[in-house]
Amino acid sequence: SQTTAFMWAGLNKDKKVLVVSLNKKRSSQFISESCLSIETYRNRDSDSVFEKYKISHNCYFMAGPMQEWQERRYYPEDSLKMLAEARKYFDLTVCDTGSDITSGLAIGALTMSDCNALVLTQDEETLLRWEQLLEIYQKINLNFQVTVVNKYSKDLLAMKDSLDTR
Repeated sequence: SQTTAFMWAGLNKDKKVLVVSLNKKRSSQFISESCLSIETYRNRDSDSVFEKYKISHNCYFMAGPMQEWQERRYYPEDSLKMLAEARKYFDLTVCDTGSDITSGLAIGALTMSDCNALVLTQDEETLLRWEQLLEIYQKINLNFQVTVVNKYSKDLLAMKDSLDTR
């Protein structure tokens, strides 16, 4: 998600893009700059809080909770409120919600999104996990408009037929 968002920002220099980690983790290991977490947003002291997340000309990055246990203090409404405010300030907001649907932050982001992308690998374990979560996705009326097969391999073309039927 970070790579896609930063590539889009590079092609659209007049647009502001925010990448938010809402997957229970900080997820800032690929950012060379010091990153502020969602805690900064929660404890904001002004309306210009989003400027604090700037890491380059038009790129902003909001890391997830500083400690994984802090994620339990967040509910779907928290990400809904933050993302509603972000829509006023950014042209594109990309949320990395990870694969754990038990995160309140992730559920809020996925249910508010205009476009959800499902990113899978071709390995059987990942596909089985997705199938296990499918019932939960359906219960919260969550749809994916885009599916990306990450680490695609022509050697696993037999898996393609399996993916298509799933």
